Amino acid sequence: MLFLETTEFIRCVVHSTENYPKAYGYIQGGLQLGMTLGSLVAASIADLTGTYTVSWMVLTVASLLLGFSWVFANKNAQKYMPNKTAYSTK
Repeated sequence: MLFLETTEFIRCVVHSTENYPKAYGYIQGGLQLGMTLGSLVAASIADLTGTYTVSWMVLTVASLLLGFSWVFANKNAQKYMPNKTAYSTK
């Protein structure tokens, strides 16, 4: 539940009200795709290795990479949003 609240916060911070529906669609689509492919990848790795340990490691690394990419993308996006600062709700 915390993740869903976090994505709502991210959408509000980064996107203006006129772009919010488009951003919502992209983020939700990415979330659904990630949940679908993540479970298939984890199950395939577990079948190949016989344990879920490697699956958890792969998913942890993927999650960290996505988190870092969002942070850097948010910092780079700030130059295109002159009236907003990082994590500002104004």
